[in-house]
Amino acid sequence: MSNVFFSTLLPILCIIITVILQLSSLPGILAIQRAKSLGGFSPLVYPFLLANCIGWTVYGIMINDMAVFSPNAFGCLMTSYYLLVCIELASERTAMIMRRCAFGLTIYMLVAFYVTSFHVPSQDDKQLVIGLVTNIVLFCFFAAPLMSMRQILQTKRANSISVPLNCTTLITCAVWVVYGIDRDDVFIYVPNGVGFLLNFTQLVLVIVFEGVGALMCWKRSTVRPADATDLELISENVDAHKQEFSTAVQVEVLAHPAALSEPSTSSVSLLHNEASDSDEDRQ
Repeated sequence: MSNVFFSTLLPILCIIITVILQLSSLPGILAIQRAKSLGGFSPLVYPFLLANCIGWTVYGIMINDMAVFSPNAFGCLMTSYYLLVCIELASERTAMIMRRCAFGLTIYMLVAFYVTSFHVPSQDDKQLVIGLVTNIVLFCFFAAPLMSMRQILQTKRANSISVPLNCTTLITCAVWVVYGIDRDDVFIYVPNGVGFLLNFTQLVLVIVFEGVGALMCWKRSTVRPADATDLELISENVDAHKQEFSTAVQVEVLAHPAALSEPSTSSVSLLHNEASDSDEDRQ
């Protein structure tokens, strides 16, 4: 029974759960497309997701593993769609950054694939090179949850974490860890083990700062009611802007004192001409 599970059921499970994870962004992307606005969403993660899918697709070809190849090939198509939608709706600067990142990372993966295919003779060495190249991109992608956790620790708020997506990613990483250990593939179980730990840590932060009940909220919002700290910050910002405006007015008065004493000759002449034109029109 265990042989059937590891040889047949586990690869199928890996494919299904990875495809579900690839589709998890689709509702949000469709909503963004309908609204024709990114809102507060940051799309800079998608170039790294695309490069990650390309890397694992190539790696699946190298090791002749359909469980690795097929869901990531599907992920290349879906992530390309997500990327194109976000580029179309992003600001000019963000769109330029996304294009450059996507182009550079794609060229990086394709060059690595070409060099490995035609200049690395041993199959083990090919697996080593592509595995390292793919894992480098993946660990760069892990910078996003690390930055998110840093922000959570600073603000003491974890309401920016999507619990459904986090749980799906956690389960996906756990399944791939088991699969990598069964295949004795360090390039599979190590990065997915790191991803499992990062997502588990994020769930712990949700429990610590939002409570256990937050895990049951499958539709989480990044908008929360203002508390005393927020109101204090708003008040400080308003006072600062008032002070800046007052200083600017004082500087303007010192620079042009005559503007407050009497109107200039040109201004009087302009008003007189406008009054004359108005009298002519009435006549």
